[in-house]
Amino acid sequence: RLITMVDVEAQEAPAEGMKNIIDVTDLDSYGGETVDEKADSLIAAHPVVLISKTWCPFSRDAKDLLGTQIGVEVYSLEVNTHPQGGAVFKYVSDKYEHHTVPMVFIKGEFIGGCDDTKALYKSGELERTYLKGLIGRKQTKDTETLETAKLIPKERSTAMNPPLWFPNQVNNLVVRCVGLQVFCLSAISTAFYYKIWGRYLAVGLLVDFAIRLVAGSSLSPLGMNATFITSFFKPDFRPGPPKQFAAFCGLFFSLLGTLFYFLTFDGHDIVGAIWMAMLAFAAGLEGFLDFCLGCLFYGFGIQFGLIPDSVYRIYTASRQEIVESWDYKFGDSNGTYQICCIQLDWIRSHRFVFGSSKIYSASSDTRRYRSKFRRGPQVP
Repeated sequence: RLITMVDVEAQEAPAEGMKNIIDVTDLDSYGGETVDEKADSLIAAHPVVLISKTWCPFSRDAKDLLGTQIGVEVYSLEVNTHPQGGAVFKYVSDKYEHHTVPMVFIKGEFIGGCDDTKALYKSGELERTYLKGLIGRKQTKDTETLETAKLIPKERSTAMNPPLWFPNQVNNLVVRCVGLQVFCLSAISTAFYYKIWGRYLAVGLLVDFAIRLVAGSSLSPLGMNATFITSFFKPDFRPGPPKQFAAFCGLFFSLLGTLFYFLTFDGHDIVGAIWMAMLAFAAGLEGFLDFCLGCLFYGFGIQFGLIPDSVYRIYTASRQEIVESWDYKFGDSNGTYQICCIQLDWIRSHRFVFGSSKIYSASSDTRRYRSKFRRGPQVP
């Protein structure tokens, strides 16, 4: 049977500050013999369903957008607290080939995660098509033609910039390329720990990690080299805060490696080589496998309440604008942009991508390049 309205009222337990969020606690109330069938029944039973985690910042932003800002009822199954949550997550993630939370379903259709939902909201398609008939209020403007309606406002008090001058968004291609360079240099330093130049490689890595911790890749020699190498490809934007924490971890490992290299006790150089080898291992995971150890521990920090879950709010609010600005700036739809020109222009303006720390910083670039294309093709 389906959940009755009395059951729903008893189960409604919205997150703090959230509206219209209904926590699904009794999966057995839905039809089906197996957990898989009950999960399908849950998705089909309600107009808007989220598979989420209580501590996940992206799940929180999706709930805030759908429940609080748009005002639709959201039925949320928290896989980290529900007794059958693990089985539900495995089934749904395998079925839809989406292995992160949140997973957003509207009228039984899987529309993606937080970034996908916000992209649909920004384009107006979410309210105009997917949520048609579910919203109690009227849209004051056509979001397809109103530029400011496409922006997703966030309370300034809940938005957090990364410390220092680190960007809110980073290009994961650059991050991985930097990881490959760090892997090579730290592996060489480990292999030639008995050479003075091998030890000074650790010093160079220490300085580079310090620069990246403060300002990202925009001032880092390894970062600038990676930016040049990856400028042929469309960026893969990721949130900046966990990458800053990963840079801090790299700074810690390279600092210990450097210190032990230059101390004077028996076996000090071996200890330094061990620390550099561990750095090479972590950097290799990032570069070759796209697995960030620092990001993993950063996620644990959010899960256990050591890091506030609002750290991603600027990233989730501005990511689509950043992506569209890149498309407008370097798009090749009119055939006038060649790859070499993209590369040179990208190097000149890479701080636009990596140095932005404002929540709507990409908007002015978007409008400027829209105007540029309206004036007709221009050969750079």
